[in-house]
Amino acid sequence: MIGTIEQAIIDRIAAASSGATPALGYAIRDVKSYGGELEGDFTEIAKRFPAALVMFAGIRSSEHLGGEAWRYTAGFVVMVGHQDRRNNKSARRGVGDDAGSYQMATDMLQLLVGSDLGLGIGYIEPGRIVALINSKTVSVYSVEISTTFDIEYQAPDADLDAFVTLHTDWDVPTFGNVSTNLPAGDADAEDTINPEQV
Repeated sequence: MIGTIEQAIIDRIAAASSGATPALGYAIRDVKSYGGELEGDFTEIAKRFPAALVMFAGIRSSEHLGGEAWRYTAGFVVMVGHQDRRNNKSARRGVGDDAGSYQMATDMLQLLVGSDLGLGIGYIEPGRIVALINSKTVSVYSVEISTTFDIEYQAPDADLDAFVTLHTDWDVPTFGNVSTNLPAGDADAEDTINPEQV
C-alpha cells in the first residue's frame, strides 16, 4: 500500500503540472520518487528544477481495530525545489509567473490535502513545511503530509497438522563445461527428515 500511495501522489502532482495549461499554472520538470538526489552535490538535480520529489517518511502510529485489522498512520514528504540564477530570494518567492519554492510548497498542500487519491485511504492531512536547502540560487522545502490505511492480516491457521516429515529431492549440477536441463526427471539425491527423530 505504501508504494501505491507514493505513486498516486506522484501521479497527482505530475498531472497538475503538465500539459499546455497546467492546473498549477506552471510546469514542474521532474516529478518522481526521491532517490537521494539532494545528498552531497545536488547541482545535477538543480538543473532539473523546478522539481517535486516524493518519499515515504515512515509509519507514525498504529491502531488495533479488532481481530486481525490494524490502521496505520503513514507520513510522506514532498520535497519541492526551485532554482533562480538571480538570487535565493527569487528562488523562494518567485518572480512574475515563475513560481518559487514558497508557492510550490503551498500548492502541494492545496493539491493533496483532503484527498484520498482515489485509493479509499484516509484523507490526506497537512504537516510541517521545513527548509532543507537555501543556497545562493537554490531553495528546497519539504512538505510533510500524512494519511491512514487499513490492513487486515490473515489469522494463522490453528488447524494445521503437526510438522512430521520433510522430504526434498536434489538435482546435482554437472561439473566442468557440461550442462544438463534441470530439474531432471529423477532426483540425483534425496533427504527425508523426521523432526521427532532428530
